[in-house]
Amino acid sequence: MIFVPVHRTTIISALDSSSDPSTYYLHRYEFPNEVVYEEYVQAVLLYSGPCYFIALKKDGEVAVESLWTHDEMKTSAIY
Repeated sequence: MIFVPVHRTTIISALDSSSDPSTYYLHRYEFPNEVVYEEYVQAVLLYSGPCYFIALKKDGEVAVESLWTHDEMKTSAIY
């Protein structure tokens, strides 16, 4: 059995505009039905360091179902 990816993933940019090779990268996902999702930084909260909250845009429009709520961000950033 061979598993073939159903989408193509490419790197858009570094999460924090860093040139550090160990940094996280934002990605673009292209599907066969021509739908495109792109990651973007919805918010950055500072606790003991930066906490990045990544959401998605679908074909250039914010994918509402991928957004973090204020309470989710607040709770997640603490841990």
